[in-house]
Amino acid sequence: MHWVDTRKSEATAHAQDPVLRRAANELLAIKDDRQALINAQAQDRLRTFFASFLYQEHVNGYFLIAPDGTSLASSRDSNIGTPNLLLAQPLMFARLLNGEPLLTSLVRSDVSLVDSNDIRENVTNFAAAPLRDDSGQVIAILALRLFPERELFRLMGFVEAPDSAAIYAFNRRGALLTRVSDLDLMRRRGIWRQGQDHLLLQPENNDRYPPHLGRLVLPVRQALRGYNASDIAGYHNYAGDKVVGAWHYFDDLNFGVITEQPYDEAFAPAAFLHQVTLAAFAICSTVVVLIFWWMMMLGRRMEANRRRLAATLNASQDVNFLIDTEGRIQLANAALKSLFGVAPELGIGQSITRFVDLGNRREASLRRGALRALARETQQNGLLRCEGICDNGSRKPIAIQVEPLSNDQTSALEYLVVVHDYSAVERREKELQDALRRAESGSRTKSSFLSTISHELRSPLLSVIAALELLAERAKDDDDRSLLVSSQRSGQLLLGLIDDILDYSRMEADNLELTQQDVNLERILSDVIAMLKWQAHANDVALVPFCDPYMPIFVGDGLRLRQIILNLMSNAIKFSANMRQPGRVEVSLRSQPAGDGQMYVILTVRDNGIGMTQDTMQQIFQPFTQADGTIRRKFGGTGLGLTISDRLIKMMGGHISVMSDPGSGTEFEVKLPLDVSKTVLPRAKPLDQKQILINARNSDIADSLTRYVHSAGGRSQTVKPAALDAAGIAKLPRPDLIVLEGNSQAPKPDDALLSAFSEVPVLAIAPPGNRRPDLIEASETRGIPMAGLPTSAVLPSEIIANIVDLLGDAAEGQDQIKDTEQDRRLLLVEDDDMTREITLRMLNQLGIPADAVINGEEGLNQWRSGRYSMLLSDCHMPIMDGFQMASEIRAEEGRRALPKTPIIAVSADMTMEIERLCQDSQIDEYVPKPLTPGKLRTLLQVHMPGSLDGTPLTS
Repeated sequence: MHWVDTRKSEATAHAQDPVLRRAANELLAIKDDRQALINAQAQDRLRTFFASFLYQEHVNGYFLIAPDGTSLASSRDSNIGTPNLLLAQPLMFARLLNGEPLLTSLVRSDVSLVDSNDIRENVTNFAAAPLRDDSGQVIAILALRLFPERELFRLMGFVEAPDSAAIYAFNRRGALLTRVSDLDLMRRRGIWRQGQDHLLLQPENNDRYPPHLGRLVLPVRQALRGYNASDIAGYHNYAGDKVVGAWHYFDDLNFGVITEQPYDEAFAPAAFLHQVTLAAFAICSTVVVLIFWWMMMLGRRMEANRRRLAATLNASQDVNFLIDTEGRIQLANAALKSLFGVAPELGIGQSITRFVDLGNRREASLRRGALRALARETQQNGLLRCEGICDNGSRKPIAIQVEPLSNDQTSALEYLVVVHDYSAVERREKELQDALRRAESGSRTKSSFLSTISHELRSPLLSVIAALELLAERAKDDDDRSLLVSSQRSGQLLLGLIDDILDYSRMEADNLELTQQDVNLERILSDVIAMLKWQAHANDVALVPFCDPYMPIFVGDGLRLRQIILNLMSNAIKFSANMRQPGRVEVSLRSQPAGDGQMYVILTVRDNGIGMTQDTMQQIFQPFTQADGTIRRKFGGTGLGLTISDRLIKMMGGHISVMSDPGSGTEFEVKLPLDVSKTVLPRAKPLDQKQILINARNSDIADSLTRYVHSAGGRSQTVKPAALDAAGIAKLPRPDLIVLEGNSQAPKPDDALLSAFSEVPVLAIAPPGNRRPDLIEASETRGIPMAGLPTSAVLPSEIIANIVDLLGDAAEGQDQIKDTEQDRRLLLVEDDDMTREITLRMLNQLGIPADAVINGEEGLNQWRSGRYSMLLSDCHMPIMDGFQMASEIRAEEGRRALPKTPIIAVSADMTMEIERLCQDSQIDEYVPKPLTPGKLRTLLQVHMPGSLDGTPLTS
């Protein structure tokens, strides 16, 4: 039939469209989440794709169906994520999954097409075709909902028939599917009711049959029994009229056709009767020919399907049972003998529970409602594992799948039960589980050993590094100092190696957990720069940081965030050193909204070092991997730093990317989604419209300084050194402070600027080692307040704090220093003898009077004397640790209304939630060991201002 072939071709063509294939792949990935399916963007693309077909009423709707029968997409949201209507036709659904496009049977629609329960108004069928992936595998089914009344029935002449003849269709229940001329008559008689199915029943008290309302008319009754024929002797139709007619039932499409003509008209006077008879004969002959042709085609197809099904079942190694609703076996394939030891013919008539044991499940009876429940469960969840019972009484593991086979969508008459032998699967699962347990045990043993030995090595090494730095600062001979610095650098490399091994062993053992606490990313970046600035200075590498001044407090693992930044910056410094041009490492922290109380933190680390090839970038995140052997020999390292960073970033839900060219440097970008803390940073405006003049040679640093000044409420004007002349300077507004950026070796056109504004405070920013003696001299001779910072300190808090100090009253500051100078004593709380001795020597070298105790209890008692301006404490000590001591001090300060004493925690602990514990104990700052003279000097400048004799302009 041309219409059938056309509709199948249309469905097949749509199923091959890339739009539908992409949508099917996207939706299959979220098949089990109904809300996600409904909200998927693929739904909008599909509705756009089918919009014109729906608008023109070429189709009445569409479905994308998963292989398990779930509706992945539909023109109606209510159908999405639910079992599809086609599951009620399992054999047709199986043919679709086998790759055959077809037209489905006529059924009642699963949603009312109009406000009526009459099947005539709700009859539907589908043109369906499989969707295949690139390998030819069927991944989904496309079903287009059709209009049988508007297309199929109209093509066969059902909508309008001549007054003297009637052609109408019916379904397997005998319900009318098409329109008839005497519909109103039947309703007036009360036989048919508006909005309900119209059954083709024999009327009461007719001439041929006794009264019986529940009996279908002759053509329907005969057709449903499989007899497709005609009757010219006459019979009474649904309206009680005596007629002659022919009929045929089409099983594949699930509907029958009746052609009738009134009996009197068919047997009128001779001439007329002859003509009518010839016409009726011609009509019937035509119908019979059409029916015969259609039956022949359907018969061939059904026979081919039967042969294909029989071959499939016999070739299958799985047992296939065809059972009735009582669980009795109607058919079994040859695999029954190999799996259960019973010949297929001997299994017929037995209960399926003879072979399948579901244990204590409610569905164990495998009959009626239990079968329906199992069919739903296996359709939704896949195979159900249970036990099989062999002929000799032994048991073996099996898995079953239950498929209902029905004539309509309301009830199943038979069920197909497929039984899979799971003996080999269970054996392989047990072998894999045993192998996994052995591997996990070995991995835990190895990682536990590495973790323990790494931690034991780390503690004494920290003391060695601190001692070497202390000796290097005291050494007077250049050769001795160089040797000590080299030894200290080797110690730092060894410490990094131990830390990498420690973290990698935890990751391998799945013992690494992220803590959640408030973190200040600017502070973390500042700590990392303080750790690396000496390495950068020694290798002639400039550090240029930037941090968004409006960045909030985040919730995350501060220790691991520090580790990520440290690994990336350390690598950048290492691979930028000893190049033809001066090394340069730029690091920036920015944020952008992400929604749902989160923001993306974007970390960028860019260097001008040796760069990488494309092949190298493909493997740098693999453990123990570097570009080649020469890299390890020249630069050192284990190749673990990036591996650890990559895993930490993924644990936080983020992503790392890299761009590089050989000889042109490398750029890493990390994007992390972090929750915004409820703790809000105070956004003070300490500059209060102060005019800041920025004279910077580096445009990036100038932009950073401008943003920092504006965030603090100040105003700024940026000038380029090369553009400074007398005329240009005269046009400048008088500034409240000048910021100079550049080194002492560069030409100094800013001399004219300083002369023009000789009374204005100056903040000088220069690379480490460039102290600008010209500015120091100007400060001493003119009495101008001046301060110096290295380029590595260009961060919001550092810059604004120095500007505010320079703008303050210097004289008042000096008086305050004199008043408090007399009480600058420090208390050291440390239980390790070597660490305690080295720290006391460093304090003595810095001129800081200090006392030492060995645990928190002694520290608390000493603090109560009131003689100490600052406490420097280890975290883990016997009797009372540093956290307990700090909590006791803060509680006592609150009870006695005492001023807050700065408490600094120093620890080698790299595993515990150290920063959260410090925060809970109200410790002011945490510094990871080793505690070097540089770190100690910085701590004293922040928490004991004025305690040191003096600090250089840059460090």
